Amino acid sequence: MPEPLWPRRGASIADDRLESLASLAEIDHQEARERVDAALRAIRPLDATEADHRADALAWVRSHAPIWRTAKPATPPKHLVAYFVLVDGGARSCLLVDHRLAELWLPTGGHVEPGEDPAATVARECREEVGFAAPPLGGLSSQPLFVTQRVASTRTFRGSW
Repeated sequence: MPEPLWPRRGASIADDRLESLASLAEIDHQEARERVDAALRAIRPLDATEADHRADALAWVRSHAPIWRTAKPATPPKHLVAYFVLVDGGARSCLLVDHRLAELWLPTGGHVEPGEDPAATVARECREEVGFAAPPLGGLSSQPLFVTQRVASTRTFRGSW
């Protein structure tokens, strides 16, 4: 079992600790695929739809089909993406961003790089997208909480970012 990515509630996260997460990205693809499989198996679906998505994702990961995006915007059409939800407990709210290509309001996150552990993706994307490290809420695991699927849109974005 990999070391937890985040310290206990109230502890700080040192920059060198986050930089050490980059080493997770250097694991070989088979080990990364096995970690994704283990993370999916650990998820306890909350409803039938999520159970179906989890079963499909497990079959997909085990099929040895490509699971990492190899070219923008969506090649292959089905690929790993990791999201994280930033929560303001005092305001009882969370941050969602308007994803122009997906045409959805989504939590922050991004594409899992080839061979990258999805947990490392979350740490990297958090630093890239919001500029800081955000530990999970007390009592929550750093492991995935749910799985869902969406077929990538082939719509081309025309406009400014």
